[in-house]
Amino acid sequence: MADLLQRLIVHIADFVGEVGGDLPKTKLVKLLYLIDTNFYRYFRRILTEARWFYYLYGPYAHEIDSAIRSIEGYDLAESQFLSRRGRKGFAYKATIEEDLRDILPLDGRQVVYNTLRRWAIEDLNSILDHVYFDTPPMKGARFGEFLDFSKIPPVTARAERERRKEVPIPRERMEELRRRYWESVDRRRQRAAQVSVVLPVFDRVYARAVELLGNEEMSDLEGLRGKSIEITDGARQALSEQS
Repeated sequence: MADLLQRLIVHIADFVGEVGGDLPKTKLVKLLYLIDTNFYRYFRRILTEARWFYYLYGPYAHEIDSAIRSIEGYDLAESQFLSRRGRKGFAYKATIEEDLRDILPLDGRQVVYNTLRRWAIEDLNSILDHVYFDTPPMKGARFGEFLDFSKIPPVTARAERERRKEVPIPRERMEELRRRYWESVDRRRQRAAQVSVVLPVFDRVYARAVELLGNEEMSDLEGLRGKSIEITDGARQALSEQS
C-alpha cells in the first residue's frame, strides 16, 4: 500500500493545484486523514493503511514522511516558506498528473474525489477546526495515542445512494421498463426483416429504345431519327442500372 500512499499524495497535490489552492504539509496531512475517515465510513478500513495518532497538530502518521521522501524531487516538488510566526514550513506541488485509475476502483476514487472537492480549497484553519472537533477518531483522543477509527459510524443506505447518485426504482416500475424495452427490440427486429423492393417504371419510349439498342440491324436507331425522346426519371435510373 506504500505505492498507493505515494500516488495519493501526488494526486492530492495535483488536485489542489488544479483548483488554484496551496498545499502546505499540515494541509496535506489533514486531507489524507479526511480521506481515510471518509473511506472508513464506507468500507470499514483505512485506505492509506497509515497508523494515525494524536500529535502536535492533531492526526499524524509517520508513513507520510517516508512517502514524501520517496517521491520528492520526482513526482512532487517541495518548497520552503516562513509562517507568520517565523517558523519554517514546507509546501508541495505535483509535477505530473495522477488519477489513481489503475490502483483504485471507481467507488474508492469517488470517496477521494468527494473529499477533495469539499476540502481542497478550504483555508487551513477551517480544515483544522473540522478535524479537531467533528471527526469521531479525535473525540476523546489522548495526545500520543493511536486514533480509533471504529468510532466512525457506518454509512447509511440513503447516504450510500447519494454518494453513488442512485435513485431506487420500484419493482413494478422496473418490470414495466423491462417489458417496454423488449417490445421495442421486437419491433426493430420485425422492421429489419421486412425487405421492400421498388421496381423502376418502364414507359413505351424506354421499351422501344431498349428494343432498338438490341437490334443489330437498326443500331443507328433509324426508327427514332428526327424524333424527340423524353426519358422519365424512372427510365433514366433503369438505364443507368443496365450500363
